[in-house]
Amino acid sequence: MNQDSRIHNPGPRRRSFEGADTPEGGASRKTALIQILALPIAVVTAAVLIATIAVITIGWS
Repeated sequence: MNQDSRIHNPGPRRRSFEGADTPEGGASRKTALIQILALPIAVVTAAVLIATIAVITIGWS
């Protein structure tokens, strides 16, 4: 049996946390953390902006 046929290449999910110099386009841990934190930060920023505009427009009364 050929040894190469038993070698399994990990899928993109498994390869995505191997490090900054990962070949074949794998994401680094730093990139993954930025992606995970980007959405919550964007949601909080949008909420603060909407609340600020509402307070300015409607007022505290």
